[in-house]
Amino acid sequence: MTDRKTFIGASEAAAACGVSEYKTPLDVYREKIEGSDFEGNDYTWFGNQLEPTIIKAYARKFPDMEVAPNQREDGSQKVFIHPALDFICATPDAFALHEGSQHLVECKAFNHFRKSEFGEDGSDEVPLDCMFQCQQQMAVLDCDRCDLAVLFGVNDFHVYHIERDDKLIEQILAIEVKLWKCIQEKRPPQIDPGHKEAVASLKKFYRQMEGEPVELSAEAEEAAASLQALKETEKLIKADIAKQQAIILQEIGNAPAGLLKTGQMYKRIQMAERIGSIGDVEKAKDNVGKVTRKASVQLRLVKGKG
Repeated sequence: MTDRKTFIGASEAAAACGVSEYKTPLDVYREKIEGSDFEGNDYTWFGNQLEPTIIKAYARKFPDMEVAPNQREDGSQKVFIHPALDFICATPDAFALHEGSQHLVECKAFNHFRKSEFGEDGSDEVPLDCMFQCQQQMAVLDCDRCDLAVLFGVNDFHVYHIERDDKLIEQILAIEVKLWKCIQEKRPPQIDPGHKEAVASLKKFYRQMEGEPVELSAEAEEAAASLQALKETEKLIKADIAKQQAIILQEIGNAPAGLLKTGQMYKRIQMAERIGSIGDVEKAKDNVGKVTRKASVQLRLVKGKG
């Protein structure tokens, strides 16, 4: 098993470059410094189980191609290293040979919720996380094409043809070089505060409290003032939301719903009571001594400097 702390893999390219919706460059940095505590989930398990089937579906769709999985004798995938940058790697799922020319095949199993992010079958319209992964694979293995074979749901199979983009590859590698320097120097990278996972990422990384209070910059002072103003606005909005709900609920009374002239309705949802069971007790016992919630630091405004 290759130590993932020693390289940036193609599947991490989008996160490393700050364009992933799910992770930030700081998450990649933390995993290289501390190691990843992600042990997989249902999505990754099913993805691994379906990979051979997706490769077979790809070969079935293109019978004139010779398709071979990227697999060692022990069943693991071979890791390929960039010829000039030994910390940038790729693990394509398969290789396809056609008329003496070889290209890469990357397999994905997604639910139908992600299908809207993709274009027509046979196009190159794919989300950034997939695009960056394919481009890094082509950079590492010096290929001009990577086919993205995607199974949506149970039987909705599509293949997207991604051509090599040297300009994009140059940008990806340049960003990863800078991130790797941060990793070597153990210097956390700055991330885009507008990223939707920025707060979660920062809380995961800065879990400990040490040293003395720091003087905030003018930018952070401005952010603090804006944050406080937004929180006050949020309180007013929440109060107004509660007031409007009360007006509607009072008119609905015990009826199942309130009808609007638009044809819509506000429906009352009856939540059933939940009674604790022996199973809850047994689950609690199983969690004794285990980490059930990761340590994190919350941001709260208090008076004084203590």
